Amino acid sequence: MRAQAMIYKYKWLIITSTLLIVLCFVYTCLINKKTSLYEDIERVVVKNDSSFKEIAYIHVLKEKLLVFYETQNNELAGILVEKGIKGYKISDYLSKNSFDSSKGLSWQGTERIDQQVHLLYGTILDPAINQVFLVSEANKSATIIKNGSRTMWFSLMDHTLNLPITIEGLDKNGNMLYTFGDISFWSNRVE
Repeated sequence: MRAQAMIYKYKWLIITSTLLIVLCFVYTCLINKKTSLYEDIERVVVKNDSSFKEIAYIHVLKEKLLVFYETQNNELAGILVEKGIKGYKISDYLSKNSFDSSKGLSWQGTERIDQQVHLLYGTILDPAINQVFLVSEANKSATIIKNGSRTMWFSLMDHTLNLPITIEGLDKNGNMLYTFGDISFWSNRVE
């Protein structure tokens, strides 16, 4: 009889221990649910912009992320996101730029001196454009990103933006299709 009581106690101890381990494992999995960077940032943006549609591109800066996203209002928005104690948060709204169908190339300039952000960006709606040059930034070539059916471009500078901002959109053969700004100002300038 004593042996049966001991076996019963051990069975109870083993079952209880196993159940406790399983519950701890399930709880830990729920607490430490892993999500992607895109999902984390998307969650933050949706909370702050009800017109959010999708993330177009994420660029890593020194201590922040430069995030471009599309809105349901046919806009391209730029924000700065940083990781806080409770996850990601928006540290600054840069601007929004409409996907204006009347132009093959659009641009927006924004600076945040305190955050060391000097940014030119925009959209490309003319599929013939495959190069964007920033004439006012010593002909720096912009980064072009394709996101589904949309194409955007951007460029970060290490210094304040040079005025007048002048931008060219070229085709694959180097033919100028669009110009914004004052080309003659920059071509007559002696460096």
